[in-house]
Amino acid sequence: MKTKKLINYLLIFAILISSLMFTLPASAATGEYHIKVNRLTNTVTVYKRQADGSFKPVKAMLCSSGGNLTPLGTYRTTVKYRWRQLLYNVWGQYSTRIVGQILFHSIPYYRLNAGTLMKGQFEKLGSTASHGCVRLSAADTKWIYDNCSLGTKVTIYESKNPGPLGKPEPTPYPTYTGFDPTDTWSPGRPIIKTDPVITLPKKITLSAKDTSYDLLKGVKAVSYDGKDITDDIEIEDDIDIETPGNYTVTYSVTDKYGHTAAKSTTAVIE
Repeated sequence: MKTKKLINYLLIFAILISSLMFTLPASAATGEYHIKVNRLTNTVTVYKRQADGSFKPVKAMLCSSGGNLTPLGTYRTTVKYRWRQLLYNVWGQYSTRIVGQILFHSIPYYRLNAGTLMKGQFEKLGSTASHGCVRLSAADTKWIYDNCSLGTKVTIYESKNPGPLGKPEPTPYPTYTGFDPTDTWSPGRPIIKTDPVITLPKKITLSAKDTSYDLLKGVKAVSYDGKDITDDIEIEDDIDIETPGNYTVTYSVTDKYGHTAAKSTTAVIE
C-alpha cells in the first residue's frame, strides 16, 4: 500500500516537473513581437504589439527558407544560440529555435569565425535554399536574437503576397571579404571602399501645369552594405517648370564612410 502511494506521489511530482519544463514564460502570451515567415516568397515580416493590443508591421526581412522542409504552423521560440553548429559541419550566428530542428540563423559560415561566410549562400537570400531553417542576413538574425524574447510567436505560412511591407531588395556584395556585408560589428571586418549605388529613371517627364513635381520619385540610393540612403540624396537642377524643354538633373549622395556617388538624368518639361 505504501509502495502504491509512493508511486502515485512520484507520478504527480513528475507531471508537475514536466509542466514546469514546457511552460512558456508569462510574457509569451503578451509578447512584444509576432514574426511571420512567408516560405513561398522567402520574406519575414515582424509585427509589433501596439498599445491597444493590435499588431503593426514594422520590419521586413529577406530570408531563405527550405520550402516544404520548413513546416507550416504557429510556434513559439524556445532557445537562443550565439553560435550554433548546423548540418554538414558549418556554423550559424545568432540562432533562435522556432520548433524542433528549425531555427532562424545567419547564412552559414565554414568555421566558427565571422570571416568565413559562404558567399554563394548569401547571394541566395530571397530564394528557397535552406534545409528547413529560416536563413537571414547577419544583421536581421541578430535583430531577432537581440529584440525578440523567448516565447515570441512565429507563424510560418504561404502566400504569393510577400507581406504588407513588401519584399526587401537584396543586399549587394560587390567585393568578397569573408564577412556578411550587413555585419558592421565583428572584429577584423574590413571597410570596403565601394561607392554607393544610385538608381534613376532614364527620363523624368514633368508638366508645365504641375509645379508639385517630385524629383525623388523612382530614385533610390543604397550604400555598399545595403542600407537605403535615399533620404541623404542632394539634387541639383536648372529646371524652369514654365518653359518646355530638356533639363539635366544631378543626384549625389555620401554614405557614412565618406564614399560619394553622383549620377544624372534628363527631365523633360512638356
